[in-house]
Amino acid sequence: MSLQAELSTRAPDEDSVKRRQILDGAMRVFLDKGFDAASMGEIARAAGVSKGTLYVYFDDKLTLFDAMVQERCKVHVERVFEFDHADHAVEAVLTRFGIDFATVMCRPEGLSGVRTV
Repeated sequence: MSLQAELSTRAPDEDSVKRRQILDGAMRVFLDKGFDAASMGEIARAAGVSKGTLYVYFDDKLTLFDAMVQERCKVHVERVFEFDHADHAVEAVLTRFGIDFATVMCRPEGLSGVRTV
């Protein structure tokens, strides 16, 4: 059975689990080596998938990197920009925003991510 045929018979959850697995492996490699030094082969090994499977999900390294950055940003942006609309104390809202933003950016993966980009 070809890889495309195998993918078309999988349940959607199985696809999202595999995609998540690839993105997690990519994050480890990109944070460790940086974009230029990372290879699709290393990413596939870190993700525990074949290089062919990697290319089924992502056309190239840049597309994979972009998906990984978007995924990480989505998680953190939702947290940082989660406001209580009933709270009209501007100073308190901005203080919490600043603390949440600094917390996200000062995490090891946040600092490594800035260096990677």
